[in-house]
Amino acid sequence: MSDLEKIILTASTTLGGGVFLLVVSELFKVLVIVPTQKTREQIQVVLSQVDFYSNRLTNFFSAEPTEHEIDIIKSITQDLRKAATDLQSKYELVYMKKPLALLKILPSQERIEVAYTGLIYLHNSILYKGRRDYIVNLIEINDNEIERVKTALTGEAIPGKLKPEEQRRFV
Repeated sequence: MSDLEKIILTASTTLGGGVFLLVVSELFKVLVIVPTQKTREQIQVVLSQVDFYSNRLTNFFSAEPTEHEIDIIKSITQDLRKAATDLQSKYELVYMKKPLALLKILPSQERIEVAYTGLIYLHNSILYKGRRDYIVNLIEINDNEIERVKTALTGEAIPGKLKPEEQRRFV
């Protein structure tokens, strides 16, 4: 093999390797890095929403809310449901979830499920004074769900889920 053939073979191998590396790195970027970044951004949105609305989720609205309170309730429910569905959908787009969860880059599937169900529960549990007649400790349950969502997404130990205690009504 002549020197010219060696040079051409080396150059073409280097070029082919560079193109292969470029394709693999772009695929990795599109399939793993970008969805991971979007999921982490959504986790921050969820944490922000939960912090922002925590005072409203752990206090009762009046039995007959005013128009302003109804607007606040609609805003809360819309934001929490959107945060929950966006979190789950963005997490589903990430490839290689298990290795990323092992490296603590993303929460595990189980933690995302805890956060999702907690957000949906909070979405459905806006507190009105009239609901106290049927179930007690709703404030504590909402507070517990807020903590469960936060700890699920931050990697801390998830507290146990509180169950509502049925209140007996005497007629």
